Amino acid sequence: MDSRQLKEGIILSTLCAVFFFLWGGFLIVNPVMAATITVCPGTTCNATTIQGGIDMASSGDWVVVSPGIYNENIYMRSGVNVKSAGDNSTSTYMTVGDHTITAMNRAQNTIIQGNGSIGVVGIPDTVTTDVTLDGFTIENVTGAGQFVVRIMCGAPTITNNIIRNGSGGSGGFGGIGLQGFGGKVSAIIDNNLIHTVNGPGIGNGPNSNATIENNEIWDCNGGEGVGIGLWGHAHPSISNNTVFDNNKAGIGSYENGLQAEGGSLDIPAIRGNTIHDNLEAGIRLTRADSDTGNITVAIGESVTGNTIYGNKAGIRLADLTNGTIQNNSIHDHTLTGIWLHGVTTAVIDNNRISHQNMAGIRLEGINDITISDNNITSSFNKAGIAFDPNNQSAVVQAIVDHNEIQHNGQAGIYNRGATTLTVRNNNLIHHNTWGGIFIDCPGSTNTIEGNTIEHNSRAGIGVNATTSVTITDNGINDNLWGGISINDAGSDSIINGDNAIHGNNLGGIRIKAASSVTVEGNIIDNNGYGGIYDMGAAILSVNGTDIHHNQYGGIEINHDGGTGTITHNTIHDNVYGGIGIKSACTFEISDNEIHDNLRGGIHTGDQTADGGGYTGVPALLTIKRNKVYDNGGSGYGGGIDVRHASGTICNNLVYDNHRSGIRFGDNINEIVNNTVVSNGTNATRPGAGIVYDDLAGDVNAEPGGYATNDIPIKNNICTNNVKAGIRVNVGPSGVCPANRDYNLLCQNHGITDATCPQPPPYYCEYRQLYMCPSNTHEIFDDPLFVNPTTAPYDFHLWGGSPALGTGEFEVDMGAYGGSDPITW
Repeated sequence: MDSRQLKEGIILSTLCAVFFFLWGGFLIVNPVMAATITVCPGTTCNATTIQGGIDMASSGDWVVVSPGIYNENIYMRSGVNVKSAGDNSTSTYMTVGDHTITAMNRAQNTIIQGNGSIGVVGIPDTVTTDVTLDGFTIENVTGAGQFVVRIMCGAPTITNNIIRNGSGGSGGFGGIGLQGFGGKVSAIIDNNLIHTVNGPGIGNGPNSNATIENNEIWDCNGGEGVGIGLWGHAHPSISNNTVFDNNKAGIGSYENGLQAEGGSLDIPAIRGNTIHDNLEAGIRLTRADSDTGNITVAIGESVTGNTIYGNKAGIRLADLTNGTIQNNSIHDHTLTGIWLHGVTTAVIDNNRISHQNMAGIRLEGINDITISDNNITSSFNKAGIAFDPNNQSAVVQAIVDHNEIQHNGQAGIYNRGATTLTVRNNNLIHHNTWGGIFIDCPGSTNTIEGNTIEHNSRAGIGVNATTSVTITDNGINDNLWGGISINDAGSDSIINGDNAIHGNNLGGIRIKAASSVTVEGNIIDNNGYGGIYDMGAAILSVNGTDIHHNQYGGIEINHDGGTGTITHNTIHDNVYGGIGIKSACTFEISDNEIHDNLRGGIHTGDQTADGGGYTGVPALLTIKRNKVYDNGGSGYGGGIDVRHASGTICNNLVYDNHRSGIRFGDNINEIVNNTVVSNGTNATRPGAGIVYDDLAGDVNAEPGGYATNDIPIKNNICTNNVKAGIRVNVGPSGVCPANRDYNLLCQNHGITDATCPQPPPYYCEYRQLYMCPSNTHEIFDDPLFVNPTTAPYDFHLWGGSPALGTGEFEVDMGAYGGSDPITW
């Protein structure tokens, strides 16, 4: 009995077996059994053609096709499944490059050869019941717009097939067309090989929500030769496919692009795919022109991403509403790893992005983006992350959080087009050619917080054009062009909150131009060209910062017209001066602890004669309430050496400096209420307490000349200095100053007695006042410091001190007296 007769007998037997059996209220019915229809070229099967077998079958039947070549085009029917005969053993199908592709033997041996003019397999919209097509080689379409397999509706399963164009891909349109013109297409496309077609390997039309998984797709050619294409309102699930060597994108929208049609289009996560060596992007999705509504896509997910490499670009999204790119490996592209433009909201998370020829990530025209937990490395010619408008609109708001960004050809992060940029939370940015972060976006606001930025070939952070930059709590070290470099005359920069800036070759902070720079609460140490080098800040404020062991100065001001404050800092052990002023600027220097700097504590000009030719309008300085001690080395370097400055020097504690305690020139206005103790430590070039100098010699030369003005030098305590306590003569004849008064002097210039005996010859006074007698209210007596001899020193006055209440206006003499005393 053949299979058809067997089937009819089963049906008759089933009808006869239906009966009612009343036992507990149950109706027992025997089901209809599915039949198998066989197809082979000879006469031993139910049919000799596949279509004949399909036409013979009923819903639920299987048409099983023996090996051979079947020259026909077939149309599936509802519920009728078609499968090649044989087991699921595999063998090598072909080798492409270094990639060996295997296929089921039954698929390789059972070939449906179409007539060329139309699709080889059609699933029309009349197929309303699920069907399966399993294990064939399906080929040969030359007709324009024709797919090898065309699915109009329903949920068929297309599995284990080889789908190709036998004419070499020059005709037809594509491999599988999920066109959906007759209704929603929910096909399962699984474990197929699709190649050498003239169009998409799999084309998802406007109603496709197919499941596409475990396929290999390559050599899709022509102007729309994408591996897996999406068009219109398509939203398939795409996972675990290998898509390579296609003429367009591996996965991409084609023709007019995606359409939300005024509503919503949510594309399921594209995950687990390997996409490589496609002529355009690995994945490229774009909205159709004039479309409206929300389009959302996820490329990768928290557990499974994609491997994308060797394409022109890795992932490119345009004009979508929401895009998430997560957990992908993206490498070795001729352009960019990830390129987003016109995406409203985006998340780029936990990807490995490496070895692109251009940028790792390129962004433009985005409202809100978060970039987190990525490793971005070796973008050879561009930045790791590039905010680049490129004739698009800017990125409105961007957060870069906890990434490693390294070895990129430009900056690690290059802001040319992010209006608000926040770089935060332990980003590690290192070994980038243009520096760690480079900001060149006029009008932007930038926050850089809690990162490590190190070993970059230019600056750790470079500011070229912006509105404002806030730099907080970063480690910025060992960068070749400096830790932070600012070169934008219109910018406001705030560098505060425990930044550790050290080991940078061209300085800790270099300011070429800025509207304002605030440096507060940082550690700046061991930098090559100084801690802070200001060449162009209109306003500079340095507050509460520890600046030490820098090769040049701690802070150096070298441009005319700048103003600012340097307050409450600890500035020590710098090779040049603690604070160096080399220009006509206006600064308040107050409440700093400045010690052990080799060139000096606070100084103007450089160390050569006449301050290196520094002339013109002097700096205007207010120097008050500082503790300046142990500066200089080998007999040079004073405490406060401001021969090129005007202004006031008051209430400073200046002690144990190698040269003079306070050294001033013709433009200082007054020197009052300072405590100047034990300055001068070298026998051949010792230092005085307070001394005038006419600039004729270098910083190490003996001071000389006569002061132009008889300025107030009052209420100072000058004791135990190696040379005179106060050395000032007023020109042109060098007379003793009348406006120097109310000072206390003791044991200066080799005088061992605490007091100077009276009456004349006043030898003791002349030694301490450099050839001058005392004025009316000057005192020669022990000031009674609390502890002047052992660390920690204390230069407060004991009760009963002769300096208490004996200054001008009956104020206490010294740094802790007067109208503005030291309080710390």
